[in-house]
Amino acid sequence: MAQPITRLTRWLSWHRRPVAAGAAALAVFSMTMALRPPEPAQTPVVVTRADLPGGHRLTAADLQPAQWPVELAPAASLPDPEPLVGRTLTAPLSAGSPVTQVSVVSEDSAAAALGMVIAPVRLSDAELVSLLQPGERVDLIGVDETGTTTVIAEGARLVSVPAPTGSGGGLGPSTADSSLILVEVPEATAVSLTTAANSGPLSAVLR
Repeated sequence: MAQPITRLTRWLSWHRRPVAAGAAALAVFSMTMALRPPEPAQTPVVVTRADLPGGHRLTAADLQPAQWPVELAPAASLPDPEPLVGRTLTAPLSAGSPVTQVSVVSEDSAAAALGMVIAPVRLSDAELVSLLQPGERVDLIGVDETGTTTVIAEGARLVSVPAPTGSGGGLGPSTADSSLILVEVPEATAVSLTTAANSGPLSAVLR
C-alpha cells in the first residue's frame, strides 16, 4: 500500500497548483449556486397566438397556454383555453396578450336571439361610448351604399362596451379600444354595418 500512496503524494505535489485552482473554482461555483435566488413560481396563462380584432369569435387555433410568473399573471386569467373557445372578444388583443374573463363578452349577454348576430361597431364619439351600458338599445347612423347618411340599424341591443383602461391586468399597455362596441342585430343589418364602416366610424343615438 505504501507505493501507491507515495505515487499519489508525488502526483499531487507535481500538480498542486492545478489541483488547488480546480478546488477553488469548485468552491466559487458551489457558493454561487447556493446564493442564486430561486426561480420564480410559474403558472399557466392563456394567451393569443396572433393579433386579433375586437368582436372576433375565438377558436382553439387562436389560443395557447404560456408560463407566466405567478405574481405577474392577471387575476382573471385562465389556465386552459377550452372555456374561451367560442367567446367573443370585447376589444382587440395583440399577439401574446393574456386572454382574461374581462377580455370576452360575458356568456349571459353573448347569446344572440334566433336570426340575430353579434357585430362589432366602431363609433365616432368615444365619450358617448363611455356612457353606454350593456343591454341598452341604440340607433346606429352611418353612410349607406349610395353615400347618404341614414339609420343603418334601429334599436340594436348593446352586448358589450369597452372595459376601463388597464382592467385586463398583466404586463404591457392596455389593448382596450375605447370606441368599439358589440351589438346584436339581424344578419342582413350586420352586412350593412360592415359596408357603412368602410366610410368611417358610425354615430349612435340612445333609445
